[in-house]
Amino acid sequence: MNKAQLEKILREYKTKKSIVDITKARIQAYTDAIDNPELISSWSYSINDRELGMPGAPLRNTSSSVEKEVCASILTIELIREWIAEDRNRIYRCNLQTEMIEGALKALTEQERYITSLKYFEKMNWNNIEINFNRQFKQKNDITSGQVRNINEQAIETLLQIITPLKSTFN
Repeated sequence: MNKAQLEKILREYKTKKSIVDITKARIQAYTDAIDNPELISSWSYSINDRELGMPGAPLRNTSSSVEKEVCASILTIELIREWIAEDRNRIYRCNLQTEMIEGALKALTEQERYITSLKYFEKMNWNNIEINFNRQFKQKNDITSGQVRNINEQAIETLLQIITPLKSTFN
């Protein structure tokens, strides 16, 4: 892995983290629905009219309305479990990547993490990073954008040492 590849990974981190967080929230909502069947009943299809929203499971041929309701609930739970499995599979790699980045960032100093965060996650330019850095870390002398770049280079080197052995996870 080279510096450009690592910088691309860092720039994509926030998006991937958002995808993981949203998907985990959806999985939690699905799990809550399974644990609270009264939520599921509002998801099921009406026999005569299908409304927009969370779909229910397709119904089997049944003779009584109670049996239809029970079948709909069982099938909907099965469908929700499939969705949970699909979502978990879909985010597995993104989740692994974001956790690795978070772990690697812990190896940086507070100042290196701050600069890395502003540069790659907030997409700031060097002058704005310099201004924010000097506000955040009040020192005897303010540092220049060149010094900020040097701190960033040190951080990138540290991250490369940590992440390069794990590069197959990011392909």
